[in-house]
Amino acid sequence: MRRYLILICMGDGSMGRLRGEFASDWEAIDTVLGSFGDAVSVVARREGAA
Repeated sequence: MRRYLILICMGDGSMGRLRGEFASDWEAIDTVLGSFGDAVSVVARREGAA
């Protein structure tokens, strides 16, 4: 598991951040898109050493 900072842009122009641990970049993105149906852009950034 890796630690991620997820940057989220919503359809109404608002933005948010979420931190969590995920197995991969795609798991982080899919989890956020599944949780926030109005998200139009999601960027997963790894934190710490690989």
